[in-house]
Amino acid sequence: MRSLNINKQEPFFLSIVMPVYNEEDVVGEVVSNFCDKVLNKFKKKEFILIDDCSTDATVSLLKQLKRKYPYIKILMNRSNRGHGPSLLRAYREAKGDYIFYCDSDNQFMAEDFWPIWRELRKNSPELVMGYRKERNDPSYRIVISNALRLFNLILFGVSYRDVNAPFKLYTKASLERILSAMPKSAFVPTILMILCAHEYGMRISEIEVRHRSRLTGKSFNRNWRIIISCWKAGKEIIKFKNKLQ
Repeated sequence: MRSLNINKQEPFFLSIVMPVYNEEDVVGEVVSNFCDKVLNKFKKKEFILIDDCSTDATVSLLKQLKRKYPYIKILMNRSNRGHGPSLLRAYREAKGDYIFYCDSDNQFMAEDFWPIWRELRKNSPELVMGYRKERNDPSYRIVISNALRLFNLILFGVSYRDVNAPFKLYTKASLERILSAMPKSAFVPTILMILCAHEYGMRISEIEVRHRSRLTGKSFNRNWRIIISCWKAGKEIIKFKNKLQ
């Protein structure tokens, strides 16, 4: 798909942050791929994995991976806090000059980090977002994303291709500024962070990335929970907009 020059070692400090929860079937592959294909190409690196009280063998597998990749840092929530608060905690722990975020469900490919990286280094945006042109998710998830995209267009006047995609690269300075405005327990932080960057006038780029179907695990949002989640997200976005004004 793209030619990659990944033999060059990058003289920068990269942090990858990744929330995990009950991903024993894929976490080994996902973490190893990002270590071997991305982080090992940087002179200074850290991989922050935050476990949200997994009930399977996820934590045990992470500890095994840490023996092979000593720059892995494992954070563990004392109670199940949800994806949003876990992600924000991981972001706040990151020390790198650049901070990259991806989910742990094996729907994205580690190699697609490099076009994101090249865009940031070449054109100097403060944030680069991966967008899923061909999204391999259940139809109800796509409907929710399109609804939120329309909602953000009406409320903020912005229409990014894939505002909620878990594949983003920040500069340290931009991330710190955004985090200072985030609620402590945000339900949809990935959306709020992009809206915040837009309101602050940050330069944002979008790069197409590949996306594959989720083959393991179960989605939380089903049936009536979808409506509750959308309602909760909408309320949080409106409240956040009022805070930024």
